[in-house]
Amino acid sequence: MESSFQKVLSNRVILLSLLILLLVLSALFTSSLLKAGGIGSSLYRVDVTVLNSSGVDIIDGVEHFILSTQSLIDGGFISSDTLNATVHEGSTDVAFMPGTTKIDILAAFNNGGTDETTAALNTTTNDITLPTTGNSVYEIALHNPAKIIHFNTGTVTDAIWATTWEYYNGTDWTGFSNIVDGTNAFTVVGNRKISWDLPNLTLWPQTTLHSVTGFWLRVRVFSFTSLVTAPLGTQIGYETGIWWAFTGDLAEGVQATYGVYLGGTAIDTFRHYFPGVRGVTVPDDSSIEPESSYFMGVMGKFSIGVSGSTVENQCFICKSGAARIHRDTTNNITYSVTGGGVNTTVTVTGTAVSSTLQTIIVADNGTNVVLFFTGLGLVEGISRSTNSNTSDWTLMDQGTTYYMRRLGLSSSIPSHFTLVTSNSDFNTGTFSNTKAVTGTLVLSFP
Repeated sequence: MESSFQKVLSNRVILLSLLILLLVLSALFTSSLLKAGGIGSSLYRVDVTVLNSSGVDIIDGVEHFILSTQSLIDGGFISSDTLNATVHEGSTDVAFMPGTTKIDILAAFNNGGTDETTAALNTTTNDITLPTTGNSVYEIALHNPAKIIHFNTGTVTDAIWATTWEYYNGTDWTGFSNIVDGTNAFTVVGNRKISWDLPNLTLWPQTTLHSVTGFWLRVRVFSFTSLVTAPLGTQIGYETGIWWAFTGDLAEGVQATYGVYLGGTAIDTFRHYFPGVRGVTVPDDSSIEPESSYFMGVMGKFSIGVSGSTVENQCFICKSGAARIHRDTTNNITYSVTGGGVNTTVTVTGTAVSSTLQTIIVADNGTNVVLFFTGLGLVEGISRSTNSNTSDWTLMDQGTTYYMRRLGLSSSIPSHFTLVTSNSDFNTGTFSNTKAVTGTLVLSFP
């Protein structure tokens, strides 16, 4: 029979092995995150100015600035497959996320309500049926709010008319401000851009039209005199046109200048990801069930210390009904695992550190589970095999995370997902192909 001393010793050995595992995982998370080269290799610099005119001091601010990634690539300022762009404040690196390049739209419907998504995505000439009369429209859904549409007009019109571009606020259609229409109301052939001032994102929510949930916009004919030749389109794409940066603390009325360095050899070896309020959704897959022995971890800058909402709704890494690393209403970091209808919960309590980079890791060796948070230490709980279910993964939602540098999950089935550790992780191969990130993982903005 095993003595009490032997049981304690055995548990301590198990805990020690988990501690060693945590050290290894922490080292793994912090490795391969160094700059590839300095800004001295860059060829161009663009200065961006941020003024805090909010009336209050900003703490841990996340700001955006308008910049077309596709235009930078087309103009030869940056490469499509090299991370030769970075942001600095003086000599200090700034965490940032570039905007997308030209990517696929979510859906498209013509004036008669016919689904033309396939036509909008393919390269078949003249298979998009555009408006032909007064007040007729063409509606487009996007995965994300955006300020640039890429439109390829195959057949131009001779119409005497005027068009405008509008977004749907959930109740009414509202016109964009400062529209620049490169198609000139579909009278210019070929690939052209339409851009506008991005509205307050609270005014342009995700809504459902034609049974498709997305960010809806449309072109509408609002003044019509005549038309002989109807316009036809060939392809529609879009880009967000927005770069995000972590600007940190900025006093009210203070202006800060950031240098955007472009071109030359690779400057970075990774990209940060800014999940915003919507976070990231990863569809369920049998290969990423935690099961009985696993680790989960995320490295980034977290909004710990900000007033929480509910336990269920503020997730770092969550799979409902199975395993959740989340923040509770008192800002404690908690890991809850459900297996066999029973919960195991471990919680790290205390005042979170305000370091630029923080790490949350959960490690389970089949006997014990350990939760670790930078600056607050770790706690131990009893291992429990998680329930396998069809719930999607919810990552870094409800404002839990300013930006993420690395994310990982590894289970007893040798599979994992990792984001933002390299160019290929960020956008599945090249800087000009972010479809997988925007379509499957759902880019989102604060």
